[in-house]
Amino acid sequence: MAKRARITNAKPTSRTKSRVRKPSIPGRGGAGREVSPRKRAEQVIHARWRILEFAATHGLTESLEKALDEAGKLTGSPVGFYHFVERDEKTLSLQAWSTRTKAEFCKAEGQGLHYSIDQAGVWTDCVRKRRAVIHNDYASLPHRKGLPEGHAPLVRELVVPVFREDRIVAILGVGNKAQDYTRQDVELATFVADLAWEIAERKRTEQELQTTRAALEDVGIGVLRAGPDAQILGVNAALCRSLGYTEAELRRLTIFDIDPTFTPERWRVHRQTIAAERTRTFESVHRRKDESTFPVEVTVSYQLIHGRVHSLSFVRDITERKRAEAALRESEERYALAQRAANMGSWDWNIQTGEIRWSEQIAGLFGLPPGTVALSYEVFLQSVHAEDREAVAQAVKAALEADAEYHIEHRIVWPDGTVRWVSEKGEVLRDAGGKPVRMLGVVWDITELQEARQNAAQSEVRFRTIVQQSSDLITLLDPQGKITYISPQGERVLGYRPEDLVGHDPMAYVHADDVPHLRAALDQVVHRTNPGIPTEFRFRHAQGHWIELEALGTNLLDHPGIRGLLVTCRDVTERNRAQEALRAKTEELNQFFTVALDLLCIADTGGHFRRLNPQWEKVLGYSLAELEGQSFL
Repeated sequence: MAKRARITNAKPTSRTKSRVRKPSIPGRGGAGREVSPRKRAEQVIHARWRILEFAATHGLTESLEKALDEAGKLTGSPVGFYHFVERDEKTLSLQAWSTRTKAEFCKAEGQGLHYSIDQAGVWTDCVRKRRAVIHNDYASLPHRKGLPEGHAPLVRELVVPVFREDRIVAILGVGNKAQDYTRQDVELATFVADLAWEIAERKRTEQELQTTRAALEDVGIGVLRAGPDAQILGVNAALCRSLGYTEAELRRLTIFDIDPTFTPERWRVHRQTIAAERTRTFESVHRRKDESTFPVEVTVSYQLIHGRVHSLSFVRDITERKRAEAALRESEERYALAQRAANMGSWDWNIQTGEIRWSEQIAGLFGLPPGTVALSYEVFLQSVHAEDREAVAQAVKAALEADAEYHIEHRIVWPDGTVRWVSEKGEVLRDAGGKPVRMLGVVWDITELQEARQNAAQSEVRFRTIVQQSSDLITLLDPQGKITYISPQGERVLGYRPEDLVGHDPMAYVHADDVPHLRAALDQVVHRTNPGIPTEFRFRHAQGHWIELEALGTNLLDHPGIRGLLVTCRDVTERNRAQEALRAKTEELNQFFTVALDLLCIADTGGHFRRLNPQWEKVLGYSLAELEGQSFL
């Protein structure tokens, strides 16, 4: 295996030269004259320095060309090329030619294109044989496949592989030296090839880091890095906007300044928790510069820097989600109130005799024949699901013996085996001596409500899992609207691997009815007239169904590291369904309130009517307008 070249930027000096004693790369000079080992070592050191100095201020392609030029000088070769090898070691991608190759010899197209090693010529023998190869009489090779139009004619060639962890990652080739290639040329080419790969890795890493850093700066999620003493070390623009501070101001604060729920003791426990769990998601409260607060959901991960635990947090404002949850709870309370007002089912338990008399509505709730109005307490307990029976019995016992509130939700089993959920609320009546004699209560079916809760809980689990994995998609579009980057979360949300979408027009996956307004929204981003309002659209999932996304774009066409549009997308399919369900439930409640035959009303704590159903007009003869606001006390 070829060893990695150690990259430094130290320029060779006369003192450096004087210390060269036994160079590791002896051999002939590129022009065919004898070169002493000392001179050869000096040439290598100077070539290495020139390559590194050039790479410090130039891009990947130019740096590879510079390395090939230096390889050509060291080996006396006018032709040079550098290919990357894909992970399967079956495909090559041409990255660079030397300057002389492009100017004097090769006019063939191909930079950036991919080649199959199986179909390539003898110059890929180094991959098949996993070692350097020399062809000093190219024309006589029986397995050569010829050269494409415009390619430089070859007399002789030398091609060396670059290894990393037993895998070939690149190859460097030189050709048309005036004399035969030797083992010394192999060592020289290997040295330059390995150095070029180190530079390529560093350049690609720098580009990825620049793209990631720019994306985190403009993404809609707040990002915060804190040290072990809770000092804020770094933030992105989104967090600054949400808190109303500048970055410099936040760097002077601690977590305790922006999160009033944290104390030094809680911070200590928090650090121990993330060190053990590596990642954690929790809800908290953030305080803005103007002292106002808002709810947040924080996903924090563990970082060990110089032996000290640091935390990297992704912060999402969940104000709207909390409002939706509150609205859902309020809706559930109104729904339960309407059921009780409609007397969905009432029961009267004679504690002394054990007999329970039920209203007619309860027979249907328990799956009993119509007209069943009397049962014993023991028979009632037998109808309770076996897993809930003990809890019901203990709740009844607590109400009788400790005067505790009787309000319980449990399952019942119908005679045909159907399992339903019910909610019960009761009150104990006692004699003059305080002995319980009767227990009155109501019961209503909450099967649908319980299923909704379970669905909501499952949705919450899915939501937390997505947030922990940074569920929002980060996508970059070039000026032509093609996808140039999509974060790994895309595979979980859209079903496509990132590489399946890069290079494609996202409009090809958008529902035809949504394309016009999505294009208009992107056009506003391009012209910087977007008011900052998210756009919703339907996107075809890899499995064929449609999902609903909410997108917000940022114009980064002038950003040197991106040169495109940054689009953050969120899957809002479940949210839209929940909103539709809430609207449907509200409509159902209003319809029930309107058509009920009983007198239904909603009153305030002072006993004043606030809302009445039409049945009041029929029974009392007053108009609803006359009754509203009146007191019934």
